[in-house]
Amino acid sequence: MTIRLFQALDMPVVLKMMKDHDFQFPAFIREQYPSRWDSYLDMPDERIHAYYVMLDEADMVIGHAGYILQPTVNRYEIVGVVTCKSHLRQGVAHRLISKICTKITELGCGDVMLYTLDHEKNQAALAFYERMKFQRECVDMNYYTSGFHRLALVKTL
Repeated sequence: MTIRLFQALDMPVVLKMMKDHDFQFPAFIREQYPSRWDSYLDMPDERIHAYYVMLDEADMVIGHAGYILQPTVNRYEIVGVVTCKSHLRQGVAHRLISKICTKITELGCGDVMLYTLDHEKNQAALAFYERMKFQRECVDMNYYTSGFHRLALVKTL
């Protein structure tokens, strides 16, 4: 398996993966990604943002994750962590997040954040992030819409 930078041709397959994980990526979340990707592809600057995909041995995209600088809090945020259902629990997300954390460290930052849904249906994802040493920072109740709370997690690099 290899990791490479996201390309325009990856958009449909990554959006499909996100749709396959509809609870973690409801439509109102998925709708944010095409403009994020377009912005990155139009002006790639890894000090601001980057997106990666993981490929299997047949060069098929099996995972995605990226990061964005959030200047209001002066932190990088990991975004869009998704794994193809056929490759769950095979280290795809772990390797992508590790790649991003290494890159963010190279950019001179000492920590990174991510947001996920704080909901009983998302406990497996929360446990995964905690195994990767992310710590809960705060919960924004009903942030997205009623019943969709945003949990902020932070990891010291």
